[in-house]
Amino acid sequence: RQRLRLTLGTLAAGLHAAGAAAYAYLMGPLLEALLTGTRPAALPLHLLPGALLGVAALKGAASLASSSLLVAAGQRTLEALRTD
Repeated sequence: RQRLRLTLGTLAAGLHAAGAAAYAYLMGPLLEALLTGTRPAALPLHLLPGALLGVAALKGAASLASSSLLVAAGQRTLEALRTD
């Protein structure tokens, strides 16, 4: 009965994981530029802060959605078990 919530929660968790990977990918050139003093080749430096903020917002929204949906599915499942 909770398939939709579980499916959406799992997709949101996957999106959160992809956001974490993207965040790590973006931090690599930034750390390289800070430690070596060179310019990053992967992404123009002026776009990096906006990209980091966007990925952080995506991760936050996906984490909230995943937690909310999966907890709601668990609570409703327990409620159904208790009333049956």
